[in-house]
Amino acid sequence: MPLTLEHKLGRYLDPVYWQNIWHLFVNRGLEALIQVVVLIFLYFVLRSVLFRIVDGGMARIVRHHPDGAGLGRMKTLQGLARSILSYLLFFIFGVLILKAIGVNIIPFIEAAGVIGLAIGFGAQKLVRDMISGFFIIVDNTFMVGEMVTIAGVTGVVQNIGMRVTRIVDNSGRIYMIANGDIGTVTNLSRNPIVDFVEINVAASADLQKIMEVVEAIGKQLVEAPGSVLKKAPTLEGIMAFSASSMTIRVSLATDPIHLSTEQMRLRGALREAFIEAGIALA
Repeated sequence: MPLTLEHKLGRYLDPVYWQNIWHLFVNRGLEALIQVVVLIFLYFVLRSVLFRIVDGGMARIVRHHPDGAGLGRMKTLQGLARSILSYLLFFIFGVLILKAIGVNIIPFIEAAGVIGLAIGFGAQKLVRDMISGFFIIVDNTFMVGEMVTIAGVTGVVQNIGMRVTRIVDNSGRIYMIANGDIGTVTNLSRNPIVDFVEINVAASADLQKIMEVVEAIGKQLVEAPGSVLKKAPTLEGIMAFSASSMTIRVSLATDPIHLSTEQMRLRGALREAFIEAGIALA
């Protein structure tokens, strides 16, 4: 039998009714609050433990490579692992907290699936860029600080993101290249770059004296504090000559970032040494 308006008003005006509602709210609310606090505490504890495991694993790898080989890659992977763990834990504990406070998460999951499907069709390029960025890091194709040639652009890698890679050339121009568009990569930093310096001297210059001067200067430069030369510059030979002059070539090996600087340093040192040794320049 349906309740009359008088009975409904009487129930709502009854202090016992509201007292029962209050006790129910307090009991369930307190229980939910305790669960939320415990879940938040567990989130930070588990996050800290997992971060320590990741950091400890990376530290052990670095200790096994005291020469610093792959250190940049390890740091990149360490940051990537911490980021993935943070997002994963945040999602899991977020769902648990919503469930603890009585929120029905099924509609959210269904909506997320539909939205994810729609985004997937419209963001295939974005997904491809992110997957390519992940494999660039995992495969150790190149690292931050290395000089590379990508898509006709030569410069130093400034940042490797999950979507784009940022490169700065010698003129300071910044290039943003989508990871999905990166095809052939020329890494110029994994091995020393061998290049040459050519100097014109008088045709009558003593080749033996030139060889001795180049050898002395090469040893001096490679042993200088802060030198980035991989080996002492050496005289390669005569590249051209005429009745009044001849062109000698001196080779040097260094990393590509410092190549221009080392070439200028070598030219200046050879010029001063030739003048001091009485070798006429042409």
